Amino acid sequence: MFRPYEILLRSNMIINNYRYFSRRIVQQNVVRIIKPLADNRRQTINDRDFNPPEYSRKHVDEGFVNQDRFVGKNADNDSKPSSKNNAVLNNVPPFERNSRINNQFSEQIIKTIMKKDKTNTETALLEGKRIINDAIENNLKITYIFFSCKEDLDDIIDLKRLVEQEKTTKLIKVTYKEMKIYSQLKTPPGIMAIVQKPDQNDWKKIIEKNTNILPLILICDNVRDPGNMGTIIRTSAAAGIEKIILTEGCVDHWNQKVIKAGSGGHFKIPIESKINWNEIASKLPETFDLFVADVKNPSNSTESSYHSYHQIDYFSNNNRSKVLIIGNEAFGLSTKCYEFVDKFHGHYLKIPLSNNSESLNSAIASAIVIYEIRRQYELINQEKQNKKI
Repeated sequence: MFRPYEILLRSNMIINNYRYFSRRIVQQNVVRIIKPLADNRRQTINDRDFNPPEYSRKHVDEGFVNQDRFVGKNADNDSKPSSKNNAVLNNVPPFERNSRINNQFSEQIIKTIMKKDKTNTETALLEGKRIINDAIENNLKITYIFFSCKEDLDDIIDLKRLVEQEKTTKLIKVTYKEMKIYSQLKTPPGIMAIVQKPDQNDWKKIIEKNTNILPLILICDNVRDPGNMGTIIRTSAAAGIEKIILTEGCVDHWNQKVIKAGSGGHFKIPIESKINWNEIASKLPETFDLFVADVKNPSNSTESSYHSYHQIDYFSNNNRSKVLIIGNEAFGLSTKCYEFVDKFHGHYLKIPLSNNSESLNSAIASAIVIYEIRRQYELINQEKQNKKI
């Protein structure tokens, strides 16, 4: 690895925000490498205005965020960082640096992602600006924000308020190499956060914001694929349903792959997880209409008991809530789920398929049925408004 003073830069060029220049020896600003002579003296160089000490270890640690100019006597004396960069620096609140002695980054990440640590199940790990901003917009508590470069903090909402005024968030700078160790993404975004999972009070505030809620509850049975689960959460949040219930056989909805596929849906819709089928009825209204999207016929049913999803009048009983069950596309619904459906006289739905296709995945099937229910719900509301007029 080259030391910083071994790299000669043009005196009239700006370093373009290379986070770890000592590892990325790039490129347009490098003139040549200066090798020491036998007597440990530097070679004589033509540009005597160049000042190697200005290129210090501090600039490497800072990741060249300040875009400081390395200038000589012949350069402009008033060379300064641009006003845009000054604004960026002024908006960065005080932060700490992670260290080996006080390694808060590793400690907090391990506590959050380890399944065996039952004492810290109320927090989740978020990666990327977009998902962190979604959490902040929904008034969730961000306890830690870890970043590798100050530019990663540019678009974070209300950062100064969280760190300086409310003092609920701790800002810690880590190296990009450390972040790559714990990131589950191929290209880490450079920023992570530890967030408190929503509780009942948080869900009440979120529900109050939603003015157009679809009276539908979704139950996922044995949905194990993280991508499917994340898409189901994202679709359900976009459709505005009441809540999602996950049975014990489902994948953890705070899994990193589920969070990524959910695109912020975790903070917009109540989700109850690890619910046993014996407890499902207590999570539902007293009266409801039950519908089941299943890819396999139960042993006690016939093809005639299935109805095409778009031919059912879901709101024939307008005063009753609607409940939809989605199962695993490979294994179908569990035995206990079939017992629940028989007990509450559920209606089995089918989605017409062509070209000898066996089934759709659970995320696509749920989206098709949910939005058909949404379509009928909006038609009913439109008819009511027309009657009033």
